Amino acid sequence: SFTDAEAGLERHIKATRSLMGDASRDAESLENSLFLDSYTLGKMRFLHARLVKDDEFKHVALLNEALDTFMEFGLDWGDTLLAYEGNIYQGLCLKELDRPEDAVAAFDDAIALRTTYEPLPGGRFNMPPEAADIVSAAVLQKVLFLKSIKDFSGASAAADDYMATAVEPLA
Repeated sequence: SFTDAEAGLERHIKATRSLMGDASRDAESLENSLFLDSYTLGKMRFLHARLVKDDEFKHVALLNEALDTFMEFGLDWGDTLLAYEGNIYQGLCLKELDRPEDAVAAFDDAIALRTTYEPLPGGRFNMPPEAADIVSAAVLQKVLFLKSIKDFSGASAAADDYMATAVEPLA
């Protein structure tokens, strides 16, 4: 099912890209379709990889495909909330590919979303709830990962940093 859905999304993305220069088409609608399909493809590949852990070759191949898809997505739509959320998925892929430094860097890239919002006195960032949710998810994944590799001081520092910089860290 995943393979068929991924192939269908790839065909739809290719068809949408081929229509992008057509003046008779609604460019904004095509862009939105491409945006959502590209993100969905990356997420689908990641979830597919999680389901085939018993097939090491396919697992690794799908993780790399998901990683590539999210990296391309970030290049095309790097200033969007979904691109920052895609950084979390990149971190999860890199974690499973046993690339710990790259995984932490990807989580940090997602956490950096907070710096795109106005800093308040005291070092907190005034983020809307949807951005705060992405930052908190990134911090959670980073803390869980650092804990799993027994970097307890790094995990504690990440949690402390989040608590100090989020307006409502527990919300």
